[in-house]
Amino acid sequence: EGGTPSNVGIGNNAGGGISNNSSGNGGSIFALDVTDPDQLTHMAQSDSGNHKGVPECLVGDFVPGTTTKPSNCASEYPKILWELRDDQSVSSTTPSPAEKIGTNEATTQDLGFTWSQPVLGRIKVHDTGANADRDYFVAIFGGGYDHSGSDIASTNTAGNTGNFLYMADIETGKIIYKRNLGLWNTGASGTNTSGNLAAGVPGQPGVADINNDGYLDRIYIGDTQGRIWKVDLTTKPNITSGVIDTASWIPTLFFDEFQTATPGGGAIRQPIFNRPTLFLVGTTTSGLPRIAVAVGTGDRDNMPILTDNNSSHINYFITALDDPSLTYPLYLSSLTLASETTDNCSGANTCFNGTGAGFYLKLPYSDTGVEIVNTNALVFEQTISFNTFIHAGATTDPDTGASTCGQKGDAFFHHINALTGVSLFTDANGNIEAERSAGSEVASEPIVYQDQNIWIVSATDNTKVPTVAGGKPPTAKVKTWKEQ
Repeated sequence: EGGTPSNVGIGNNAGGGISNNSSGNGGSIFALDVTDPDQLTHMAQSDSGNHKGVPECLVGDFVPGTTTKPSNCASEYPKILWELRDDQSVSSTTPSPAEKIGTNEATTQDLGFTWSQPVLGRIKVHDTGANADRDYFVAIFGGGYDHSGSDIASTNTAGNTGNFLYMADIETGKIIYKRNLGLWNTGASGTNTSGNLAAGVPGQPGVADINNDGYLDRIYIGDTQGRIWKVDLTTKPNITSGVIDTASWIPTLFFDEFQTATPGGGAIRQPIFNRPTLFLVGTTTSGLPRIAVAVGTGDRDNMPILTDNNSSHINYFITALDDPSLTYPLYLSSLTLASETTDNCSGANTCFNGTGAGFYLKLPYSDTGVEIVNTNALVFEQTISFNTFIHAGATTDPDTGASTCGQKGDAFFHHINALTGVSLFTDANGNIEAERSAGSEVASEPIVYQDQNIWIVSATDNTKVPTVAGGKPPTAKVKTWKEQ
């Protein structure tokens, strides 16, 4: 099954949720209409189990147009608005650039197992048929992933499926934009890996409305080859017959771990499964935004069994700068190697200073595995929080001591300065701690929680909710969506 639904309002009264689902030979993105059509008088009534407020129009299946709803209901609840599978045998949606021929690319199911939570937003296009501008509310998501093995080479290629960045009209589910981030039939770069590597796109995109005009301006998304792609949405594209012109909104390679397809020195490409988190680090002299893109690497698909302990196979936490003065793509070698215990960002052109392009951290390893970043990063009050996991061995039978099929690992919290990468954890003596143990658990994505104080918290799989950081009164009121 897929991830967390994204909520959206459609029309005057409708409420909806767009989610992802993985099954069979591929996945799907679907939208539910969860508008409650009940009469107000029903909400105070009780059902046979004395439960009040049970939806009157709830149906037992999710078939659009079902006739099983009660006769007094205007529509069924909930109702599937649409389901998108991108099944080429039914409806051909040609990607751009075209896929490379003869590479075992799935031709009947372009949408892989959909790890990517759709991100919702508004875009402006020019409709060539009507010769007029119009808005679309869209769902943006990665093409997914196909598990084809537990080794890193299989993860990198992701079964050679799900190589795409999608944009779908949330009212109809129609694909209006589909760009190939994997192997290209023509036009592959001769100087970097654009078009030269098969890759899945399992993660959620990071998107931004930079000028607060209500329209999306940037998309950033990672792939399983350790690359980050950028799409600039600030130009208005033509749309013809419901499809955006292939010459518009072309993804460019923003960051790559290595310049060559096969790294030297025994290193490997570590995949990106998480959402790039965006934050502002100032403006240029001409007033243009300088945006930092923060994300961690690691094979989340094989996380419980990942026993690779090679010191050349470590993972990274990357914070790369999007600045008009820099040349792209950036590489690890373009960034400052930072440390969670020492400030390596005090130099004139290090990290975000001067001509610096950002920083990266090398994550620890042990004799049982390497730490992987298993959550999206949270940026809050000039700090970055993220969590990691490291394989710690196989579980044993408590009675016999014999090895079982289960695996175990340890979780760690990281809480760093957003501009230097230095950890904000200290021990009882005031010494900097690079990370803080969360025990033999898996830690969830950190979130901001507010009571009388503000906290950063993260749940673990033993149902505990430890505090990562915080505990101070808020400096400003957190607004509700209505106030915004």
